Amino acid sequence: MEGDLTMLIRSSYWGRTNGDGEVTWGPGISQALHIKNEWEKERAFGIPSLDKVYTSPLTRALKTCDIAFNCSKKYHPSIPILVVENCREENGVYTYDKRRSRTYIRNHFPSFSIEDGFSEEDLLWHPDIRENKIQMAVRAQSVLEMIFDEEPPVTLYNGFAHSTAFLLDVCLTIHGGLINAFLSVLDCPKMSLPTGSVYPVVIRRYKS
Repeated sequence: MEGDLTMLIRSSYWGRTNGDGEVTWGPGISQALHIKNEWEKERAFGIPSLDKVYTSPLTRALKTCDIAFNCSKKYHPSIPILVVENCREENGVYTYDKRRSRTYIRNHFPSFSIEDGFSEEDLLWHPDIRENKIQMAVRAQSVLEMIFDEEPPVTLYNGFAHSTAFLLDVCLTIHGGLINAFLSVLDCPKMSLPTGSVYPVVIRRYKS
């Protein structure tokens, strides 16, 4: 038990720093390569082409998105990728949840689009205040509304009747905490997903 407590204390301490003086914290790329390879394999079985990718602005997610999708031009020749502030992980306190500047993102990921209103510096991260689950759910809801509001509907005809629907295949390159915020908004069971997982969700939205 003492060892577990020591580990938690150390994790809390190092999570608030940007390195240990020798190494700056950062992710590997093996999980991103796994997503890329598995996605390309599924093409042979008819997995739909993506209409759009929305990604977190945190560097680890941007790199994952770049490797998994942007480098797969053979399969996704014109897929648009949009960096969205509200797609970030649970925010505050820990330095690994603080994003880089808009200029950094634009320079290092030049093929990505950045949403309007995206500030130069990270104005949301706070060194002493951690975002709670309710606030994350509000963010997740806002992202869903943005996706449905900005993408045009498709009119489906069935004989003389017709209905308007959204037929979109989109990907969100996001984080475990935010994934569960989305699932809570969608009234789905909470999931504990390993890093580099792909979790499919079908959403049907009715508009009056």
